[in-house]
Amino acid sequence: MVFARWVLSAGAIGLVGVFGAGILLRRLQAIAPRVPIDGRMRAVARFGLLLAILFAGAVAWVLLAQLDAWFGSPLPGRQDLSMLLTETYWGASWTDLAGAALLVILWSTAGVVSRRAAPLAAFLSAMLVVWAVPLVGHGSAHGPLVLWWHRAHLFGAGLWLGTLFVAVASFGPSRWRPLMTVLLCFRPMALAGAATMVLSGVALAFEHVHQLDALWTTDYGATLAAKIGVTVALLTMGFLNSRRPRIAIVLAEVTSAVLVALLLAARLGELPMPH
Repeated sequence: MVFARWVLSAGAIGLVGVFGAGILLRRLQAIAPRVPIDGRMRAVARFGLLLAILFAGAVAWVLLAQLDAWFGSPLPGRQDLSMLLTETYWGASWTDLAGAALLVILWSTAGVVSRRAAPLAAFLSAMLVVWAVPLVGHGSAHGPLVLWWHRAHLFGAGLWLGTLFVAVASFGPSRWRPLMTVLLCFRPMALAGAATMVLSGVALAFEHVHQLDALWTTDYGATLAAKIGVTVALLTMGFLNSRRPRIAIVLAEVTSAVLVALLLAARLGELPMPH
């Protein structure tokens, strides 16, 4: 199920990144009106729809895997399923997330069809994903404050790493030079996202790990420690890119975020907390 959670997490931060990439491109146009952005805005919207479809598929995948683990079948009896969905917090949370996934597909489709609708569609999709995804993770079991810390963590990661991921994917290898121009406008957004992600991450680490030795005596702590190490590496690469974007470092940052940091985050979601 770790792979399914990885796809879900990648889709979530990517959808926040679609919102961030739109802001980034419009900021570039405000600074340099002669720079054409229409083609890239359409590419971002199309990539957002792809992410929305992957996100919805991952939501279904994780849900069916959990049902299979509990009942021995991904499709339990009608009575058991009705009881879970209507009488438990788990069921209500998954119902909310499934509904959010469907709405995100509809809004992302609207963003592809209508250029005018794209900014609002990206904003609504990002906010809905940030609100819904933590409902089915560790954050849901620790009260409303911790839940909002998880939401802030997801939003910060999406604003920083998700925006960078979407920008790289939308420009593609044939447009690296224009991408470097766009990334010159990225520093304020990256700083805000990284700060939000790190501060909320520190708060969550203190909430979920009460003893320091848990970082090397438990699977959850060891995975968290590895994620912290990757985050430090990402911050270092982000700092270098903020001074002068280089395509090699940008690609290393995106690859490390998507293939390493998100996999570690997905594994954390599957592990019991050490308290």
